[in-house]
Amino acid sequence: MVFGAEYIIYLTIILMFILAAKAGIKEKKALILAVFSIPIAILLIKFIHLFIITPRPFEAYADGASFPSRHASLMAAFFFSYVISRSKWAWLFIGLTAWVGVSRIYVGVHFPVDILGGAGVGLLSVVSAKIILKSFQKRFFL
Repeated sequence: MVFGAEYIIYLTIILMFILAAKAGIKEKKALILAVFSIPIAILLIKFIHLFIITPRPFEAYADGASFPSRHASLMAAFFFSYVISRSKWAWLFIGLTAWVGVSRIYVGVHFPVDILGGAGVGLLSVVSAKIILKSFQKRFFL
């Protein structure tokens, strides 16, 4: 579970680059969308932390605000990037996202609501990134 809570996110990023290099255009679009959604997700999390500061389940072991989970936010952003891009690999990313979420709860660094909040932030960041990318595409490439 510690592996899932801590390291799966890095393997997921490597997998996304491999899929973009080896698979089709949908996977390349998903990678671009995911890359653009990461800073949006981080900004959303920082903004939420200005108003909501919840302790972690075991503060003796992990300091910092618990809601929303950064790991869950990024994993959800990766998953929703593949869903929006209609990639056949989206099913794999839902499994990895669930693994990270359950692992973060199991090891005691997040409550379930933190993971659900992270999923919401991930979705919002991908939708925002999609809107921004579409506006740049219309402005500069037509």
